[in-house]
Amino acid sequence: MDHIYHLILEPSSDVASAVDYLRQQPQIEYAEPNYVAHALDVIPNDPYYATSPNLKSIYDVYEMEKAWGITTGSSSVVVAVIDTGVDHTHSDLLGKVILGYDYVNQDSTPTDDHGHGTQVAGTIAAICNNGVGISGIGWNTRIYALKVLDSNGAGNFLTVGQAIYAAATYNARVINLSLGGPYSSYIQSAVDYAFDKYCIVVVAAGNDGVDFSATADWQSPVCNDGGKNEVLGVASVSTNQKLSSFSNYSSRFVDVCAVGEKVFSTLPESQYGSLSGTSMAAPMVSGVAALLLARNSQLFASENRDLIMAGANSIDSVNPSYNGMLGSGLLDAFQSLLLLSPTPTSSVDTMTIQQFYSYPNPAANSVQYGNNVVFHLKLSKEPLGLRVLIYAYSGKRLRTMTFSSFSAIVWRTDASGED
Repeated sequence: MDHIYHLILEPSSDVASAVDYLRQQPQIEYAEPNYVAHALDVIPNDPYYATSPNLKSIYDVYEMEKAWGITTGSSSVVVAVIDTGVDHTHSDLLGKVILGYDYVNQDSTPTDDHGHGTQVAGTIAAICNNGVGISGIGWNTRIYALKVLDSNGAGNFLTVGQAIYAAATYNARVINLSLGGPYSSYIQSAVDYAFDKYCIVVVAAGNDGVDFSATADWQSPVCNDGGKNEVLGVASVSTNQKLSSFSNYSSRFVDVCAVGEKVFSTLPESQYGSLSGTSMAAPMVSGVAALLLARNSQLFASENRDLIMAGANSIDSVNPSYNGMLGSGLLDAFQSLLLLSPTPTSSVDTMTIQQFYSYPNPAANSVQYGNNVVFHLKLSKEPLGLRVLIYAYSGKRLRTMTFSSFSAIVWRTDASGED
């Protein structure tokens, strides 16, 4: 290595031209760019990963094999599953489940006598590369099991709230709530507590097939955002990215979508099977939230949420009847992890915003009356892609859009300027 030199060029330099020049020098044996290395895709050996009806096709939507090339999770990250309990003796969950509390039977063994909670837990953290069963999203992630729903899948919000408090106090960094009911201020208090403890709360949007944006239609816990998006609402889509017929939707409370149709996962007594619902979509997002925390354990709940939303791919064009009601779009684990861990370049290569202004300024009146607003953005160099997040003055996110062509961006709003 004594005769190997690493040259750092000026940001404005052309790497290819510099390499060509160096190769022409007689005293130089070879010159080449400092190529970027990528982790190879990681493919589990669990038999049902490839042979189940659609598990691999679901994970492919999220680019999971590429994501696993970055991280397969950490045992220090705990996801609380507040549900019907978890079968901690399942062969694909052995050693992964921390027993919390059974609020139904009032004991310390939150056994699953329904199946819903075990199904959720397997999606998040089933053991991988053990040659058995399925592959969870977080290979090393652990589950904190809290039982609030009985053998019929029923419970009450008093115990749900108690479980949220318990999970956050235990320092579970992710809480999965694949349950719902009427709007509850008590649940809002519990969510506030969890959010302040840096815990991201991932919630199923519900299976009524309705828009629940209006105040009269609010539900808990998906609408318990505290006015600052404290919960990550998850709607369900199919693998072809179309909104599931049963899934709720909302311009205010749905933040991201994941596949919730025929999800193959663990069931009690070491069984496996497929279930559908936004309850099955939410743990997909919880699993990715845990992967992000494995890469950076210092993430605030809001930062974790924003990475998931920013990495998602818009599916409005596939769902024109639900434009603006599906959050940031379809979950993409790999893209979210890339945002947290940018790929290094071969030289110091920074991009700066040189100019930004809008006309008219302020833009509010023009948007109010349906006119055009022109935003000018001058960068120090041409980007490979551009992600635009548009917010109202109130702080409400209006739209997330990704572009590869930058001459014109067209976006229409209604008369309120808020949707």
